[in-house]
Amino acid sequence: MNKTAYRNNLKERLDRLTHEVVQLKSILIYQTQPDKIKVKAAWKDLMKASEEVSNLWSGCSALEEIRSQRETN
Repeated sequence: MNKTAYRNNLKERLDRLTHEVVQLKSILIYQTQPDKIKVKAAWKDLMKASEEVSNLWSGCSALEEIRSQRETN
């Protein structure tokens, strides 16, 4: 096999490998997408917990806290 044929063969093999890696990457990304139902449930739980904490909070508001920190710094 001459150098040109060897290089062409090597290039073809690398092209096939690159194509396979891209396909595998697409499959892995597709499989690791978050479950929309779980994401919605987690968000709903977070909002519920946030509301409960807000209802129980007796300190200064978040806005007041941020203002005081800015004035201090």
